[in-house]
Amino acid sequence: QQHSQQQQQQQQQADLFKEEPHEQQQGLQCQQQQQHSEQKERAKQRDREEFLRQKREDMARKRSIERRQRKEQEERLRQQQQQQQNGPQPSQPPQRHDGFVLPSGLATATSLPTQHSTDGSALPAAQQQQQQQQEQEQEQQQEQANIKARKARQRKTAEEREIEQTNKRFSQEVRSAMKQVIATLQKDKEVAGDFCEPVWQLFPDVSKEEYVSIVKEPMDLKTLGKMVNDGVFEHSQPGYEDFKRKLLLISSNCAAYNQDDEEYCNKADAFKRLAERLCEQKYTEVVQTVFDSGLKL
Repeated sequence: QQHSQQQQQQQQQADLFKEEPHEQQQGLQCQQQQQHSEQKERAKQRDREEFLRQKREDMARKRSIERRQRKEQEERLRQQQQQQQNGPQPSQPPQRHDGFVLPSGLATATSLPTQHSTDGSALPAAQQQQQQQQEQEQEQQQEQANIKARKARQRKTAEEREIEQTNKRFSQEVRSAMKQVIATLQKDKEVAGDFCEPVWQLFPDVSKEEYVSIVKEPMDLKTLGKMVNDGVFEHSQPGYEDFKRKLLLISSNCAAYNQDDEEYCNKADAFKRLAERLCEQKYTEVVQTVFDSGLKL
């Protein structure tokens, strides 16, 4: 019985050792999933906080405008009430310090300057009210202009991001198109077999000094591929046109050096036709790829 118990304990320990790696792997997967969900939740929380912050700012701005409007309205009401209280009062005969009452005609004459001063004080109040209204309209116009400017900046930022993304994708596709054109030509040994390397390396009987004296700008597929890898050409439409010009130099150089050799002139024409067709085809594919990705050129 003791021996069987020991065997059972050893078997249980072995089963535990076997289950530990699987449990550890499951634990790591659960931990990674939890970290990913926490990152998504933090991103959502940041977006939510940013939205709430903007909303609080808008609400605070609206409350400030409403508070200012209420104050201005209360001020106007107070001025109107004050004007009504200080309006023309029924004229009373003014009395002198000795108790003598002036006649009614003299009382009316003496009351005229008081009424004139009252009318004079009402004019600045109306102007002040008009000025406050103008200032309020200017503030509202300024607030609307600020909102429009903020929206315009947001649209501009989105457009700049889209342009940057388009330029990056277009640059990658142009570079890939250049490499594909060179690779396709190098595989076609019948048409481009004599143009894969410099002439003086393929044909030992041609000296470099003699060739350079006739051809001012030598070019071959190997040299052109090195220029593409070194970033000599811009990854844009002008850069692609420059690449195409360098590529067609191969055929024009061949025709210039072998003017009296009809065989190599025919090879130069065949290479030129193939190179132009490949360049046009690859550039069309680049534009179509960028367009299919949803970006605007």
